[in-house]
This record gives sequence, structure tokens and C-alpha cells, in this order.
Amino acid sequence: MSRRYSLSCSKVIPLPKWKANPITNPEAIFNKGSTVLALYPQTTCFYKAIVDEIPTHIHDEYSLYFEDSSYPEGYAPAIKIPQRYVIQCPDKEAMTSKHLDRSKKRGKKL
Repeated sequence: MSRRYSLSCSKVIPLPKWKANPITNPEAIFNKGSTVLALYPQTTCFYKAIVDEIPTHIHDEYSLYFEDSSYPEGYAPAIKIPQRYVIQCPDKEAMTSKHLDRSKKRGKKL
């Protein structure tokens, strides 16, 4: 016996239809250090991640740090993810001191 679940349209986040061109539409690119949701490779689930590097050309991918409690810093090493699988994080969480501490340890500016 399978269960059926219903979800209101307001709870669905659509994926982008097109890739953003960072040269002509830089406002459509998430900033470095932004909290996003992204499709984790080889899964069908979106997880919270921090933008490490942004695309510089239309065919480039984002470099993201996914949250992962099995790592001492709380994030897995950076992974490249196609633009179409990176979306705005709905909780609009401000950067925490954990994010700032992490960037200092790696010597990077957010």
C-alpha cells in the first residue's frame, strides 16, 4: 500500500529554466558566501550549501560547500554544481559566525 501526499503550490520552488549569464546579468548570480539550496550529486535531494565560487561564464558551474556534520568544520569539500540545480534558500538565514569562522580558517574572503 502506498501513501499519497499533497503539497500546496506555495511550497514548491521551481527550478530555473535558463542559465544566467554572469556577464550580461550579474544580478541573477548568487553572491559568494550566499546560503543556497542545491541538488547534491547522485541524489534527488536539495541540501543547504554555501557558495564558494560563482560562475564567470554562462556554461560555468557554482562551487559549493555542502553542510556536513561529519567534517570538523561542518562542511564537505567544495563540489561543482550546475547553475540550474542551485536555488535561493527559502529561510533567508543570515550568515552565522560559523560561516565567517570557516572562511577565515581557509584564508578566503566571503
